[in-house]
Amino acid sequence: MSRIQSLQDTRATLVAESLAAFAGKSSDLTDEDRAQDDERSTKIDVIDSDIKREKRRQRWEAEQQAIVDTPAP
Repeated sequence: MSRIQSLQDTRATLVAESLAAFAGKSSDLTDEDRAQDDERSTKIDVIDSDIKREKRRQRWEAEQQAIVDTPAP
């Protein structure tokens, strides 16, 4: 499994957990509910940054390889 896929899977799990935590609850959340949601949200933000970073790294590697593979004139 690629690193990006692994990160996306982890992200999807966190989102599903958040949605499940709010399912059937009224707008009145407990302090614990809020703290857990804040923690998941922070993790999702970090994962989003990691995904962007990994995609950028892969793009740079592909660009570098294209330069290496380009024949000299």
